[in-house]
Order: sequence, then C-alpha cells, then structure tokens
Amino acid sequence: MDCISGFASSISRDLVVGTTNQLRYPCCFNDFIEDLEQEEEKLITTRNSVEDRVKHARKQVIKNAEVVNAWLEKSNPLKDKAEELIRKARTNRSCCFGYCPNWIWKYHLAKKLAKRRKEVEMCVQEGKMYIQYERIASLPSKQHFLENCLKFDSREGDYEELLEALKDDEVTTIGLYGMGGCGKTTMAMELMRTAEAENLFDKVLFVSVSNIVDVRKIQDRIASALQFQFPEGGESERAQRLRARLNLDDQRTLVILDDLWQSLDFGVIGIPSGQNHRNCKVLITTQYETVCSLMNCQRMIYLSTLTDEEAWELFQNQAQLSGSTSDNLKHLGRLISDECKGLPVAIAALASTLKGKAEDDWNVALVRLRNSIPVNIERGLKDPYKCFRVSYDNLDTKEAKSLFLLCSVFPEGYEIPVETLIRFAIGLGMVGEVWSYEEARNEVCAAKNKLISSCLLSDIGGGKRVKMHDLVRDVALCIANNDNKKQIQKYQMKS
Repeated sequence: MDCISGFASSISRDLVVGTTNQLRYPCCFNDFIEDLEQEEEKLITTRNSVEDRVKHARKQVIKNAEVVNAWLEKSNPLKDKAEELIRKARTNRSCCFGYCPNWIWKYHLAKKLAKRRKEVEMCVQEGKMYIQYERIASLPSKQHFLENCLKFDSREGDYEELLEALKDDEVTTIGLYGMGGCGKTTMAMELMRTAEAENLFDKVLFVSVSNIVDVRKIQDRIASALQFQFPEGGESERAQRLRARLNLDDQRTLVILDDLWQSLDFGVIGIPSGQNHRNCKVLITTQYETVCSLMNCQRMIYLSTLTDEEAWELFQNQAQLSGSTSDNLKHLGRLISDECKGLPVAIAALASTLKGKAEDDWNVALVRLRNSIPVNIERGLKDPYKCFRVSYDNLDTKEAKSLFLLCSVFPEGYEIPVETLIRFAIGLGMVGEVWSYEEARNEVCAAKNKLISSCLLSDIGGGKRVKMHDLVRDVALCIANNDNKKQIQKYQMKS
C-alpha cells in the first residue's frame, strides 16, 4: 500500500511540476520577450566586436579564420529572426475584440521565444571566442601641437592651393618646397589637422624623414602610425605588406613625408603611388624643387618667407611682448625681426632666446646680426644656422659649394647680376677643366640653378639676377671664414 501511495505521489508531483512549467509560457509571456531582447542586444554587441576585430585584422593584412567568417554569416540571420519574433510577440493579439487574451497563441509563441533565446545565447558564447579584448589605443591627433600657430594672409593662397590638391582625385603626389625654416612642416601639420577635421581621409600619417634616408626606419614609422606590425624581416617583404595595407579599397590615406633631402622610391618603402592607387595620396615637404620633380609631383607649391609685418607679429608672439613692454625693447625687437628677413625659424628661435632677457642681450643680438655673426641660440630650439649648414653640406658638387660661398662676398641684400656672377666664377677658376668659355658658362649656370633649386638662392628678375637671404649669407661667410682658418693651419703645419 505504501508503494502504491509513493508511486501515486511521485506521479502527482511530476504532473504538477510539468503543468507549472508549461503554464510559465502564457503566464510569464512578457518575461520571455525581455529575455530574448537582452540576448539579442548581447548578440549585436558581440557581432560588432567580432566585426571590429575582422576589420583590424584586414588592416594588419592578416587573413581571418574561416570559422570567424562562418560565425558572422550565421549570426546575422539569427539576429533578424529574433527581431521578427520579438516584433510578432509585441503585437497585442487577443480574442473577443481585445478583452480576452489568446492563451493558446501566447503558449506556442512563448515556447518559440524560449527556444530562440537559447539559440542566440549559444551564438553569443561562440562569438566571444573570436573577440580581441585588448588593442593598442590610437594616439590623439597632432592638433594640439598647433594651438599657438599664427595664420598669415600671405600664406592663405598657398594653403588653399594645397587643400585643393588634396581634394582633387586626379592628384596623387603633392610637393611643398621652400628654403629651410620657412614653415613647410608647420603648414603640413596644419593641413593634417584640416584633413582630419573635414574627414577628407580615413587616416592621415605624418612621417619625418630627414637628410639620412633609412628605409626600414621610414617603414617602421608608417607602420607605427597605422598600428601595424610586420611579420617579415626583409625590406622588400615589408614593402609588399605595407603596400597591401595602404592600398585597401575602402580606406583613403594621406601620407605626409616631411623634410625630404633626396628623391625616394615609393616602391622600395611600400607606399602605393600613381593613378592606379588613388586611395593613397602623398604630400612631401622639401627644400629642393628637384626632389619634387624627381618624385613626379603633379602639384608643386613654393612657400616663400613672411612679410615684414607678419614677421613682427610672429616675433612679438614668441618673445611674449605686450603692452607693458618698454618702447625701447619693442624698438630693438622690431630691428631684430627685420634682420631675420621674414624667415619663421630664425624669428622664432631668436625671439624665444631673447624672451625675458635684459636689454643688453637684445643689443648684442642685434649687433651680431648686423655684422653677420651667428647669434647663440638656446638649447632645445631649432637653430637656423645649423639648418643652412646642413643644406650646404648636402650640395653634391664642388662647383655649387664654391658658387654658394662666392655669393656671400656681395653686400647684404644685394641683387647679384647673373652675368657678373658667371664672370667672377670663371675668373676664379671654379669650373675646373673646360675647353671653351661657353662650357665654363654652362657649368656656372648649372651650379647656380642647383642653388636656386635648393632654395639657397632666390631667382630675381626672370633669371637675370639672384639674391641670397641675409641669414644664409651669414652662414656662408662663417663657412668661408672657417675654411680659410683650416687652410692657414694646414700651411702652417707644412711649414
């Protein structure tokens, strides 16, 4: 009897539990809807994270595993089905004109909701295996570097021309050239800020090159800006990998190569170029017009020096001159600014060096400038004299170097007639062995053109005269003086 009673009790308990479980579906109908909605949100978040990882892998030129692509293909239809079921469940279906709930309809739909929730939950768990939880964060924009940058009216035309070239799909390579320290880097960084702000490109890369070309270092700098790593060690393999990364069809990239001193082979580095690679645009800054030509720049923009008023505005800003500054100090500052002849790097260096110093120091600086003696620049500031010295050292012919030093013999600010310069150069024997005057003349003209292309001389009057910037002349005189001392020491040692 006890066995029968226990058996009946067990059956009754199972019936009650089973009935209760089944009654959950119509009675807790809204809970099933909310549970599925929560899982659907998790699926959307997981899917976005997986897609983000896939995009990151693509940028790293890494192929995704097939299981990841299969999961993405599976998850999207599952999400759509869940949304459709939720939409159907949210529809208020009742019988008797809305006064009596349709329990049978709710029961069957709740079971579908529960089943779908389980499927979505399993899909979310699988997707979490394909998420990359940690990644190097992007560096902030370089916009903050330009907060104190002044804008000058004389440069608006150059800036607008550069911006127009960036927006032109037919232009892939742009060259910005001008004498050392005229503000090319600053303008390039300002252009970078505008390109980022106006979303002209998906990615803007700023890479400093300098006078010593190191292909691996340039590749590393570009890769670092892209948060990209090379699995290969060879330069050619790295170039192929970088080219594939920069040539993504859905991403427009601007590469700014700053301070080029010689022509670069884009192919060796891994930068896509030419009309077939319009998603990647390159802007180079250089002192040399010939570098722009050799690199097939479709647009070449020359950046000149500042006007006297703009130079004074920059000097006041860098020296922090205000209304409380004495008139005498302002007068000295204006004279020093005028001696810089509109060269931004010299103005900024001298103004920053003299900032907060006594009036005697300002007088010393002015006297040194007027007597073509280099002013001592504070450490940490860009020294314009060193900049021009490097430009001189990079001249690749003896004739160009000799002609550069010869130009410093003429008075400050003097417009040198080209024919006079040619006669002096030939008379001093600067052209080596030649068989005729015409050959000698051509040699001097070639050296003169090289100096103009290097922005160490300015062409005045349609090629009939040339002019040397005052600070460039100071450097030339200093070099000539040092060379003379070396020659004297050399002769003294021999004797």
